[in-house]
Amino acid sequence: MPRLVHLGINPIGSGTVWNQPKDVNATLERLLSKHGDWYRYAAQNYVLFTDANLTSLATEIRTLPGFQHSYCLLVEIGNWDPNHLNGWIDPKFWQWINGKRWYPRA
Repeated sequence: MPRLVHLGINPIGSGTVWNQPKDVNATLERLLSKHGDWYRYAAQNYVLFTDANLTSLATEIRTLPGFQHSYCLLVEIGNWDPNHLNGWIDPKFWQWINGKRWYPRA
C-alpha cells in the first residue's frame, strides 16, 4: 500500500563537486517516477507517495550514473495529522499531499 516517504539527498555526498551527476534532478526524478508519485519541495528534498521498498530504492539511487557517492536518507512519514503540522511551503505542495489517499500503518 502506498505511503508517504521523505527523501533527502545530497548527490555530491562524499565525492567532490566535479563528480556531481549532470542534470541531477532529471536523472533522479526519472527513477522516482517509476516508483510512484513525488513532489520536490526544495533542491535536495522530496516527498514520495510510493509502495517501494526503501532499501531497494536507496540501492537503485546509488546505482544511477554519478550517484555512487551520494548521501541519501529515506524516511517513512508516520501518521499524517494536519492538526500537528506547521510551516511555510508552497501551497501547491499542500494541494498535492492532501490529494493523496493513503492510510498510515498501524
